[in-house]
Amino acid sequence: MTPRSLLGALAASVLVATAAMPAVAGPPYETDDPEPTAFRHYEIYVFTSYDRDASHAINASLPSVELNYGLMPNVQFSVTAPFAATQSAATPFRAGFGDAEVALKVRFVQERPGRPQASFYPALVLPTGNAALGLGGGAPKVFLPIWLQKTNGAWTYFGGGGVWRNPGPGNRDYTFTGFAATHEVREGFNVGAEVYHQSPDTIRGTASTGVAVGFTADRGQNHALLASFGRDVAGPGTFHAYAAYELYLGPAAAGKKR
Repeated sequence: MTPRSLLGALAASVLVATAAMPAVAGPPYETDDPEPTAFRHYEIYVFTSYDRDASHAINASLPSVELNYGLMPNVQFSVTAPFAATQSAATPFRAGFGDAEVALKVRFVQERPGRPQASFYPALVLPTGNAALGLGGGAPKVFLPIWLQKTNGAWTYFGGGGVWRNPGPGNRDYTFTGFAATHEVREGFNVGAEVYHQSPDTIRGTASTGVAVGFTADRGQNHALLASFGRDVAGPGTFHAYAAYELYLGPAAAGKKR
């Protein structure tokens, strides 16, 4: 299968999966990439995300903030401060501060002809949300992934995955893996698609496999709009959507990753 037909197949899967429905990575995707923010530069995302499963239970991030900073060459520090919301058939709408996340991306292999770049991107999720209200997990979580990326002309491919350490009553450790392909349609505008898989995160839970499509659109040197949507093709049937505004700051706009 060619890269173009792979992207088309993934996009078609999402459209078919979402056609019957009524009208949270490297942003905007669930799958992350290994490229760190440029040294002494900031990527600031103001984002919202939305997840709804087959039982119509909703988990969302209302306007929330993600900050990435180029701490040193090939090293990125990240912090995410979410404002969470949840609702289900059994519980009323609830909103408040969610579980915060801190992470450190370390690129240990540079991309070369015939060789992808690679990064280790451990993340710590802090139990800052109110678990009793469904706004947090109630215990720290740790994610230990490896991410790879290779660019070929206007196409960029990235993927990988890792293990989540997920303590707590009824929980279990689980894995997340994903692969994405993006295409630069024109300078500053990219479209992409991804497929990802997560093993069960609770003792009685089920695995899920999802697909999504998305885009990034630069608005000058310092601003961008990003969005994605997709849903499970196996598992709980969760629909996922993400939208963000990005502000890019630093000594110079050169070095912005896309």
